[in-house]
Amino acid sequence: MQKLIVSALLSLIISSPALAWREAGHFVVCQIAWNNMSTTTQKHIETIVGNKPFAEQCTWPDMVRKSAAWKHTYDWHFINLEDGDNYFDKTVINKEGDILQAMLKASEALGNFNTPKDEKMQWLRFIGHFTGDVHQPLHVGRKSDLGGNTIKVTWFGKTHFKSPEILQVVPTGQPCTGIANAYVDDATGECVVKSEKDDDFRLHKIWDLQLIEHYQKVQNIVPAANDSIYGHLALAKNLDQNVDAPTKKKWQQAYLHQWAAESLEKRGQAYDTGGSDLGAGYYDKNIDFVRLRLMQAGYRLAAFMNRTFDKQNYGMIKIRYFDLAYTELKERISTLLKP
Repeated sequence: MQKLIVSALLSLIISSPALAWREAGHFVVCQIAWNNMSTTTQKHIETIVGNKPFAEQCTWPDMVRKSAAWKHTYDWHFINLEDGDNYFDKTVINKEGDILQAMLKASEALGNFNTPKDEKMQWLRFIGHFTGDVHQPLHVGRKSDLGGNTIKVTWFGKTHFKSPEILQVVPTGQPCTGIANAYVDDATGECVVKSEKDDDFRLHKIWDLQLIEHYQKVQNIVPAANDSIYGHLALAKNLDQNVDAPTKKKWQQAYLHQWAAESLEKRGQAYDTGGSDLGAGYYDKNIDFVRLRLMQAGYRLAAFMNRTFDKQNYGMIKIRYFDLAYTELKERISTLLKP
């Protein structure tokens, strides 16, 4: 069994795009996953989300992470590691939680027959979202700059952009009337509040949003029939091409910690800006890696869901391997978190 040492392996918001990988990236990861799930898995998911599109559930964790009811999940979106840090170090691991710890919780909850349906809905959204987050290299970024969030840059000569902030109305179930900038989200059915501010371009945001947006522009990707304003159906079709079966299988054989290890291993490429003025050169250098990570996240999420909801058809040998990987990772993290 491979050593689990990360350091070595290394909804339409009015008319504006909203929250890492942001809507376009998270939607497309979950859409690629949906397109590659078995029929049995899709049916299981539909019993949880109803007739709501699965892909459009995948930004919910960003919508609620700063709200009173869900602020405990804020640290679940990332892992902060300085250069040379070992994730599996008792003095390094975040005891408030991180992506790997959250995905293990999701795996356990979704695989448990006794988990209530509404909780499964939440964990389904979390695993869809966090699979995308962990493939974004700056979500396994340096603690000293908060994964590139403190690094100001320009993007094709611009210094600022309009940045929406979405928060769930608390308490849940509060009437969605008489509240400024509040609306009912079609995908989740929940009442949310939107605010917007003029924000600096920062390195983390370039990876969350601007690289993908620019790719859509360069590729002239426009929404397809019944698509979202983010064009995620068209983007999924654009990305999900010419990946052969052996490559998909290799990607899908990696387990959760390895997804994070890959981001850690390649994050230097994201930090290698050559200065603060980013544009065509930075885009050209990184866009193939962005495309790769979106595809890997989608195929791996599909495999994760198939292992959870369609074990009979997925194959017992694979199930045993991943159950072992799950147990080993959980036990190792549990040991680190003990007082």
